[in-house]
Amino acid sequence: MNLNVLVYVAPPLVIETNNIDKNGNTTKKYSGLLYDIWTIVKERLVEKKMIQGYKETFVNNDNNKMTLIKAHDLVSNGPYDIGIGYFSVVKSRINTQFTRPIYLNKYAIAYLPNESEIETISKGLFRGFIKPVTIGIIIAFLIFIIFKFIPKHLLSKEWNKTGSWELITALIFKSTFKYRKNPSLSNAVILVLELLFGVYFIGEMTTTLRDVKSDLYNNKINKESIINKLILTPKGYTNSNHWIKYGAIIEENKTDNILDTYEKNTNKYFGLFDDLEILKQFKIKNNNLVISTANFGFDEIAWIIKDTNQLHDVLYNINNEIIILQHDHTIMNLCKTYFLSLIHISEPTRRTP
Repeated sequence: MNLNVLVYVAPPLVIETNNIDKNGNTTKKYSGLLYDIWTIVKERLVEKKMIQGYKETFVNNDNNKMTLIKAHDLVSNGPYDIGIGYFSVVKSRINTQFTRPIYLNKYAIAYLPNESEIETISKGLFRGFIKPVTIGIIIAFLIFIIFKFIPKHLLSKEWNKTGSWELITALIFKSTFKYRKNPSLSNAVILVLELLFGVYFIGEMTTTLRDVKSDLYNNKINKESIINKLILTPKGYTNSNHWIKYGAIIEENKTDNILDTYEKNTNKYFGLFDDLEILKQFKIKNNNLVISTANFGFDEIAWIIKDTNQLHDVLYNINNEIIILQHDHTIMNLCKTYFLSLIHISEPTRRTP
């Protein structure tokens, strides 16, 4: 038999590349994690005479306006025998058969922070250092001016020799040794102010460092923060309903470019959801994008195959080939090649992060 194959293009899982030869002719070349795995599997199926050949049709959401739901329907009720793409194993697709899970996709949401890292650090520098130092300078000048109107015999000898700069450094840098030598009202005032300013300065620095660290390294997406928040989801993606059980509100994207929609409406949406590796591709386009690190579970990614008796043996052999590719770490090595960081791989005896 000949397989009629539908391939869903979505980098880095299935990548379409245009090659132009010296005559100006354009040919398309395909690669990517799922397509490379499929290439190995289909060649082995032909070699073992499970199939005589195959015909591949490539679709995507950009040009063909093809969602994963439509692609699934073309396999379950249409002319295609198998669908190669990042199909989630969900209840709504029970009218097709699934291959063994090829990899485990981590549920994640991406968002744009309210400010860049440079802005966060700049605000922290102002709040934790520049602001306290400025306040210290102003207070020192005010004290210096006030003490100039107090009779000199009421002030200590150290004070009469003190200039405005010495007073500033005494308060800010705690160089108050000479004021501790002789007890006097003016010296006591300086020492108390130095103590109060030190407590204030250290408190501001500590609080600011904590807040800056939190803003830079902590993710605003967690199981509590997404409750009743609006999440933008891809058009025609069944697995978007996963977020409803966590209390989020989902809205399906109405255009073909979900990243563009989100970037133009960051005040409306708490974040956007897509396949983790798709989100990583989005981050390449916009480096300010932050991908959630909270554990929302994992999604089994597999291929779909029409549920007919004629294809049962084909499915059995495809699963055997996937097991072999998992066992000899071929799939893991391909993940390292295409993914920005290694995700969880489904293997026969373990799941390797």
